Amino acid sequence: MELQEPFSKLFDELRGCTGYAERQRLEAKFTNLTSATPDYTIPMKGDYAIGDEILFIKIDFKKVGAQSEFDGYSLMIGKIVRDGFTGKQRLRTLTLMLDGASETKRFRESTISRIGVWRKDRQDARFVHPDPEPVAVPAKVREEEAADLKPLGGEQTDYAGASRDEWVVARGISSSGRTRDYIVHLRHPRFAARVIECDPFHNPVEREQPADVTPGTTYALGKSTVLGEFDWIDEKPVAGLEDLLQNASNYLSHVTKRGQNAAAEKSRRAKAS
Repeated sequence: MELQEPFSKLFDELRGCTGYAERQRLEAKFTNLTSATPDYTIPMKGDYAIGDEILFIKIDFKKVGAQSEFDGYSLMIGKIVRDGFTGKQRLRTLTLMLDGASETKRFRESTISRIGVWRKDRQDARFVHPDPEPVAVPAKVREEEAADLKPLGGEQTDYAGASRDEWVVARGISSSGRTRDYIVHLRHPRFAARVIECDPFHNPVEREQPADVTPGTTYALGKSTVLGEFDWIDEKPVAGLEDLLQNASNYLSHVTKRGQNAAAEKSRRAKAS
């Protein structure tokens, strides 16, 4: 792999450095570099997307007894195939198919972004082929991602390092005044779904018509509301799907409750004035 100057010289200095303070000083310099190789020419600041081909500098550690000790630096190259979160703090993770590897590897975003990340032009790496070939993801990674999809109790959680909200609730209004409500999940696995009000027999009420509530394609939010007409932007998950949809239900309930409280407060202030 051909490294460009001044990246090549700085990386050689970094690998030959032994003092902690000097390593910190050299690591900081990579944030000012606009390219790493002739192909990886776009610095990244967290705007990762599935399909991006990236190069990053990884800090290596080795086990010494029960401790981990610094063991140098590695250049890592791979393609992002999944985007998720892990742990109680909901730390962002990126799953990569590394160059020359037969299986994917999952990294915390903080590990990838620690020193510097550069990507290929998306014109080549992502948008020319918007539907990349499916990548086999190890069962362990799928299980970890499923374990991370836990109900959030309805609150919109601010994840560490996240650049966007997880849920968006929106209302579409046609030129005739007809409204339709939707919920959109903006983090992996991304999807949009319509919120449909139904009668006691699970048929859409008149103002929701036309609406597709074919059995097996909806998720009940309560006695009179379902999620339907799903549009999966990312691959529909198998493991963790129930928890993901429960999260959607919790957030819709949270939004509805806040709307009711706001309306009650507005009414109270109107009466008081």
